[in-house]
Amino acid sequence: MYKNFSGFILYILITIFILALYSDQHSLPEKIETKLVDLMFKYRGTHNPGTDITIVTIDDKSLEQVGYWPWESDMLASLIYQISSGGPKVIGLDIPLNKKLLSDSASLHTLTLVVRKAGNVILPMKFGLAEGPQFADPVPPAVMKSSYFTYDSFIQLKSKPPLLAKDISYPELSLAKASADLGFINTEIDRDQKTRKEPLIINYGDNYYPALAIQVAKKFLQINSSDVKIDPGNAVQLKNVTIPIDNRGRMLINYNGPAGLFQTYSAVDILKQKIDPAQFKNKVVLIGLTASGISPQVNTPFTFGLPSVEKTAQVVENIIHKNFLNSAHGFGLGLLVIILIGLFSAFLLPRVSLMYRFIVLGVFMFVLINLNFILFSAFKIIAKTFFPFLELVFFLAASPAIKTKEEQRKAQKRRAYRETEEYEEEEYDIPSYMREERYIRPDSKSATKMITVKVEDSYETMEVPAIEEEKKHAKTPTPTLAGAAPTFSEFGRYKVVETIGKGAMGMVYKGMDPAIDRPVALKTIRLDFAVDPAEVEELKERLIREAKAAGKLSHPNIVTIYDVGQQGEFQYIAMEYIKGHTLEKLIKRGMEWNYKILANIIIQVCDALDYAHSKGIVHRDIKPANIMVLDDFKIKVMDFGIARFDATNMTQTGVAMGTPNYISPEQLQGRPASARSDIFSLGIVLYELLVGEKPFKGETITALIYNILNNTPPSPSGANLKIPRFFDRVVERAMAKNPEERYQSAREMSFVLRDFVATFIPSKKTQVQTPAQE
Repeated sequence: MYKNFSGFILYILITIFILALYSDQHSLPEKIETKLVDLMFKYRGTHNPGTDITIVTIDDKSLEQVGYWPWESDMLASLIYQISSGGPKVIGLDIPLNKKLLSDSASLHTLTLVVRKAGNVILPMKFGLAEGPQFADPVPPAVMKSSYFTYDSFIQLKSKPPLLAKDISYPELSLAKASADLGFINTEIDRDQKTRKEPLIINYGDNYYPALAIQVAKKFLQINSSDVKIDPGNAVQLKNVTIPIDNRGRMLINYNGPAGLFQTYSAVDILKQKIDPAQFKNKVVLIGLTASGISPQVNTPFTFGLPSVEKTAQVVENIIHKNFLNSAHGFGLGLLVIILIGLFSAFLLPRVSLMYRFIVLGVFMFVLINLNFILFSAFKIIAKTFFPFLELVFFLAASPAIKTKEEQRKAQKRRAYRETEEYEEEEYDIPSYMREERYIRPDSKSATKMITVKVEDSYETMEVPAIEEEKKHAKTPTPTLAGAAPTFSEFGRYKVVETIGKGAMGMVYKGMDPAIDRPVALKTIRLDFAVDPAEVEELKERLIREAKAAGKLSHPNIVTIYDVGQQGEFQYIAMEYIKGHTLEKLIKRGMEWNYKILANIIIQVCDALDYAHSKGIVHRDIKPANIMVLDDFKIKVMDFGIARFDATNMTQTGVAMGTPNYISPEQLQGRPASARSDIFSLGIVLYELLVGEKPFKGETITALIYNILNNTPPSPSGANLKIPRFFDRVVERAMAKNPEERYQSAREMSFVLRDFVATFIPSKKTQVQTPAQE
């Protein structure tokens, strides 16, 4: 019956179906459209943003030479004074001005005088966003002066309202009064953790406040506040500059490329007068944080971790150069394309053969993709591509079912001829047994799956020696391993200096590479304890796999692998020798952690894991014993010994490896380990750092596995009220039983912790010191 449909009607029905889907604007197609736009950003490449904008960064170099953030107000005043002496048109501070920064009254007074004298400084403020209308506290005149939008229709503005706020945070009033204007620095993040839009207007009470980018651009273009106007759902008008916005007052950011496009100077170089202030003449100068661990960052279609000040610079560049993306006409353009493709196909395709239909539809697809990219890259128009493409796919699927008029006439002749033949009835009278379908029962051998748990040092019972014992231990000669294992003074070209400790599969020594006089750590594996010769070969393969995996990793938070070799019945790995203490040792000593330091430790582990995961390597044994803390609280992740290549199948995916206390539920269930398995283990490590004990316990391995699979541990703040509740949320998500509910990458988890580090101010500082290793 389907084949008897008229081709014209079939194509029209498909077109109507696609139009209905298009008008519905379901979230899934919108997500696909967004990903396509991200892809076009990457293929479009980098654009030169010009020289009108300069960024001054408070970077790692500045913090090393000036001091930890936040600085005193007078230091910020000196920075603004040096910049303003060069004659910039506007200075914008993309820095949260927290209470500690403005706590000293004398320094605050100095900063206020400098800001007032400069006369062109835009200060930041921030809103707490709300879902619906909220009661607003009275706003001081010094802040109210920045609310200046005009509009033609109040009813239209209420029908398409911008983002709503429930509270406001602004600088100290004397400082706000001295500034040229205030602008909010709120950032909006999509569900996939990327920032694609910039809110330009926020409604608080009866007033509408502009973003920092609007204020900076207005000052640079020398536009009066009375010339700024809202056209709800369409545009923000800055005199002759029309900024397209959506129904919530947000602008699509036209990213010119990844980080590093704008001229950038370090704050410390300006403070030490190494930079000529004339560099800032008649320019926009944005001051922002880029230092590791405290810099607010966003993810973009180009890159992860773009400093927020560079995002603001991109928005300001879009405004002052009228470099806007326009999606306002995208819906109508997409509608027109769907209708044109449908009508053209309905009239043409039923008249041509199947081969020509495929050729025509293939050409349509090629033209559609290239036309969409040309509109985006050359005219900055975002057209809807997914639904026209889906329409063409449906046409391809339906084309074989449609016959041309000539094919229909031939088919009718064949049927008429067959009806005149006597055997025609017998041909269609097929016995029932010939029509019976045969079904093969599925193989049930795989219905039951054994879960094998390989336990490596399930409970590491070695007690951490005291400082005096460590000194004594360091002076003892290299001992002979139990089980008739000989004593070695060297492994290959490496000289053994002393015994460090016992690892998961053998001893660990401190050695020396005489070729370059470099200390190394020598990790050995005993092969003579294996009874089955096949097991010996398995261990050899495993050690080679460790060296291959870890040897390809080059990251400041991962222990570097130098070499692998064999000495007698021992195999060894030569790796970077580092001085420090494992987290396991510090936890056993009852270390009282500063929460910022604790968060920075986990951030560094996240950075190491994110790098390894990007190389296709999963650690699978994250635990405190494999995380080394150096004296300056730098972190080194050790022992990628049971790491597995995602790209290869060298490790059995049905075997759960790792330490049971830190193993993920999916590994215990025999499923393959993934990056999210490491995140689960890291969540357990974070819990243990906070509380001082493991979240999952059991008197037997079976009881432990049952608790990991079924039980939810109490929240860290429930065990210790001093622990910020923020960590409850981080631990809960990281240790979710379902991998889909966890952080989907270590980078995502690190972003959450970086936000905490940037905003958390402890009520009482805790001094944390790690004892120097002898």
